[in-house]
Amino acid sequence: MANSLCEYASKCPDFQGKESTNGIPLQLFKNVFCNRGIRGWSNCKQYLANQANETKSKHEHEENTRHK
Repeated sequence: MANSLCEYASKCPDFQGKESTNGIPLQLFKNVFCNRGIRGWSNCKQYLANQANETKSKHEHEENTRHK
Protein backbone atom coordinates (compact mmCIF):
# COMPACT_ATOMS: atom_id res chain seq x y z
CA MET A 1 0.00 0.00 0.00
CA ALA A 2 1.31 3.46 -0.91
CA ASN A 3 2.11 5.95 1.80
CA SER A 4 -1.00 8.04 2.38
CA LEU A 5 0.70 10.66 4.58
CA CYS A 6 1.13 14.01 2.88
CA GLU A 7 4.69 14.59 1.69
CA TYR A 8 4.63 18.07 3.29
CA ALA A 9 3.55 16.90 6.76
CA SER A 10 6.99 17.47 8.32
CA LYS A 11 6.88 21.18 7.50
CA CYS A 12 3.12 21.76 7.71
CA PRO A 13 1.98 24.02 10.58
CA ASP A 14 -1.49 22.46 10.49
CA PHE A 15 -0.16 18.89 10.78
CA GLN A 16 2.15 19.95 13.62
CA GLY A 17 -0.69 21.64 15.50
CA LYS A 18 0.88 25.12 15.21
CA GLU A 19 -2.08 26.57 13.28
CA SER A 20 -5.76 26.58 14.14
CA THR A 21 -7.81 23.85 12.48
CA ASN A 22 -11.03 25.87 12.85
CA GLY A 23 -12.28 23.95 15.86
CA ILE A 24 -11.70 20.52 14.32
CA PRO A 25 -9.78 18.25 16.72
CA LEU A 26 -6.24 17.83 15.36
CA GLN A 27 -6.45 14.03 15.04
CA LEU A 28 -9.66 14.29 13.02
CA PHE A 29 -8.13 17.04 10.86
CA LYS A 30 -5.11 14.83 10.15
CA ASN A 31 -7.34 11.88 9.22
CA VAL A 32 -9.45 13.98 6.85
CA PHE A 33 -6.62 15.87 5.14
CA CYS A 34 -3.11 14.63 5.97
CA ASN A 35 -3.50 10.84 6.09
CA ARG A 36 -6.11 10.35 3.39
CA GLY A 37 -4.05 10.41 0.24
CA ILE A 38 -4.77 12.61 -2.76
CA ARG A 39 -8.49 12.85 -1.85
CA GLY A 40 -7.60 14.67 1.36
CA TRP A 41 -4.57 16.52 0.06
CA SER A 42 -6.44 18.04 -2.88
CA ASN A 43 -8.76 19.72 -0.34
CA CYS A 44 -5.94 21.08 1.83
CA LYS A 45 -4.81 24.70 1.43
CA GLN A 46 -1.31 23.94 2.75
CA TYR A 47 -0.79 21.07 0.29
CA LEU A 48 -2.04 23.11 -2.66
CA ALA A 49 0.16 26.07 -1.69
CA ASN A 50 3.23 23.83 -1.43
CA GLN A 51 2.45 22.26 -4.81
CA ALA A 52 2.10 25.71 -6.38
CA ASN A 53 5.40 26.87 -4.85
CA GLU A 54 7.22 23.79 -6.14
CA THR A 55 5.80 24.26 -9.61
CA LYS A 56 6.75 27.95 -9.59
CA SER A 57 10.28 27.16 -8.39
CA LYS A 58 10.68 24.47 -11.05
CA HIS A 59 9.57 26.85 -13.80
CA GLU A 60 11.85 29.63 -12.54
CA HIS A 61 14.79 27.21 -12.47
CA GLU A 62 14.04 26.04 -16.01
CA GLU A 63 13.72 29.65 -17.20
CA ASN A 64 17.00 30.67 -15.56
CA THR A 65 18.78 27.64 -17.00
CA ARG A 66 17.44 28.32 -20.48
CA HIS A 67 18.73 31.92 -20.51
CA LYS A 68 22.32 31.09 -19.56
